[in-house]
Amino acid sequence: AQSVFLAGGGVQGGRVIGETDAIGAYPTVDPQRPENLAATIYEALGLPQTIAWHDDTGRPHQVYHGDPIPGLS
Repeated sequence: AQSVFLAGGGVQGGRVIGETDAIGAYPTVDPQRPENLAATIYEALGLPQTIAWHDDTGRPHQVYHGDPIPGLS
């Protein structure tokens, strides 16, 4: 488990998302993945969830691989 502090970009201050066990080792309530944090940042930047980039052969690669964390935006 880890802590992350976010500010600006429409993120609401003073929020605590999730809980850990008594020793702070494992999430017990509302665990989040790094992909969800990235999606939250992308949303704050105004990027639509359908955004993709294309490689040299024209294949699309989705930018979002998670969902924005509810309660932060």
